This record gives sequence, C-alpha cells and structure tokens, in this order.
Amino acid sequence: IWTLRSTTTRFVTAAIALLSVSMITAIGCSRGDTVTLLVRHNAPPEQPQHRALLHVANLLASRTDGRITMEVIASLPVPGQIESIRAGSREIGMTGAQGIADFYPPFAVFEAPYMFRDLDHFYATIRSPIGQRILREAEDASNLHAMDVWHQGVRQVTLRDIPAQTPAEFGSVKLRIPGAVMFVEAAKVLGALPTTMAFENVNLGLRSAIIDGQENPLPTIKAMGFHQYCTYLVLTNHIIGTILPVINGDHWRELSPEDQELITQAFREGGEYNRRIIEEEEARLVDEFAAEGMIVLRPDLNVFRERAKRTWLGFRELWGDSLVARIQAVSTHSMDTDSEY
Repeated sequence: IWTLRSTTTRFVTAAIALLSVSMITAIGCSRGDTVTLLVRHNAPPEQPQHRALLHVANLLASRTDGRITMEVIASLPVPGQIESIRAGSREIGMTGAQGIADFYPPFAVFEAPYMFRDLDHFYATIRSPIGQRILREAEDASNLHAMDVWHQGVRQVTLRDIPAQTPAEFGSVKLRIPGAVMFVEAAKVLGALPTTMAFENVNLGLRSAIIDGQENPLPTIKAMGFHQYCTYLVLTNHIIGTILPVINGDHWRELSPEDQELITQAFREGGEYNRRIIEEEEARLVDEFAAEGMIVLRPDLNVFRERAKRTWLGFRELWGDSLVARIQAVSTHSMDTDSEY
C-alpha cells in the first residue's frame, strides 16, 4: 500500500495532521497498489477549487473501483505547507505561481499582468511545449510536481468612490494588493499606488478609507464582501490567478506510470471543471453586483496591455530573453505551434 495520509480526521489540527503524514514510511509502488491521497487547503468549501478537488476525488475512486482514493480537507490553515512538502511531507498542497517562482523565478510569468490574451491563451500555453518545459524545469528546481495548473479567476478591481478607467485616473488610487512581485507590477501597470495589506484587513481598510480599492477574482470579492464598501467594479482583467495542486517530486516518482497517468488525467479534468464553474460564477456576479447598485466600468484594456509590455521587458534577464515571445506566439487553435527551446 502506498499512502499519502495517516488516519487523522478532518478536525485534527494542521500541525498534528502534517506530523502524522510526514512520518509515514515511503515504499515503492507497482500497478495494483492501493493509493490514498490527502489534499489540505485553506479555501472555504464553497470555493470552486474545493468543489473541483472533490470532483477529482470522485473520478479517481470511480475509475479505479476505490483503489485510488483522495481525501480533501478545506478551510484548514496550512502555514509552511509547501516547504514541508518539499522536505518530504506526503500530501498534496495548493499553491499559486509565486509559490513555485520562489524556487524557479521564470514561473512568475504565469501571473504577469496581461501576459495572456484570455483564458484560452492561458490554458493553451500550459498545454504547449513551452508550458510543459517550464513545468519540468520548475520541478527540477523545486522538487514539487504539479499535477496541473488551474486558475482561480480573473482579477478585477473594486473602488470606493473613484471611477478610474485609465492610468491617469488610477494615479491617486491606493490599491490594496498581495505582497508578491507580480501584483505590485500589475498595480503599476494600471497606474495605481500599490498598497500591501493583510487579506483579513481589507474590509477594514475599505471601510475606513485607508485604501481606495482592492483587486481579486470576483468569487473572492463576493465571498469576502469587499464589494459592499465600493461603488465601482472595474473589469481590468489584469491577472489570471493561478492555483496548482503540487506533491513532493520524489514521492510522485514512486507511483507507477499507470497511476501517474490516472491521477494526472483526473486533475486535468478537475481543472476543466474548475474553469467552467468559475466562468459561470464570474458572469453571474457581474450582473449581480450591477443589480445591487455597483457601477460596472469596462476600460480599454489595450492601454494597459501596452504598459504591461514594459514590465515584461524588465524581467527578461530573470525569465530568459525568449520566454515572453514564445508565450505570446502560442496559438489557441493548436497545441503544436510552439517548439522547444
């Protein structure tokens, strides 16, 4: 039996769960072994990624008659999880692009502002030879194997009382962002003043006018109630937020090739399910926010896209000269238009 979890229950603390998971002895796998996977993440159960993970679990159980099972635990604080997985913890974690870029800087390109024309271009890039090459090199550098690359939604801006649609109009906007480099760069591309603030303090920051606005995917804005303090929803589409299910690379390679294929396919289909429910929810929320009285602004994104190109140039040395050009050349009509470098 090849296992990735102990018998700890959903209500055991994160520290105890992590300790018990990491103490399990590793043994090799062959076809026919029982495989039990554990995924712990901090998103609430109503979020799309959790629902998509449950979909993956159902696919694995049904396709293997219960031989491969996956337990999914939501709303659990997971401090230091990625470092623990790299060190040998036998669980699956969910991380954004920055969590991989800490070990392999070119990975940050997946969350660079306006890097992708749309979601089709984003997913075509992931599936293309250049996208797969980035994933392999990232695994070599981090010892984190990504089963797939999902997205968490397209990030949009809500503003308290400034109807900003151009870089000039954003010039006085104190825009709350996470501290990661690409989010800072995205705020600058919009023309706003990047203002880092802890996620749990955003509502207070909006209510007290410490910040003029914030940016997040629409489902997150709804779940956290950020829209309640804002008059304007600005559809900037500035970053496609990423989320990756990752496992320790050494443990992944202990699985049989057949099981690797089964798990990879299930996560890919889970990603497609995740995308579908996010897109449906985003379309519904734009209408819902408007019905609740928010003013929806649709700026000319070409202005921001041109400004973003300067950001890309600034990272050429870190990412490699040809990386951006190869991503921009990826076609959404064929997965074979790009080539290895």
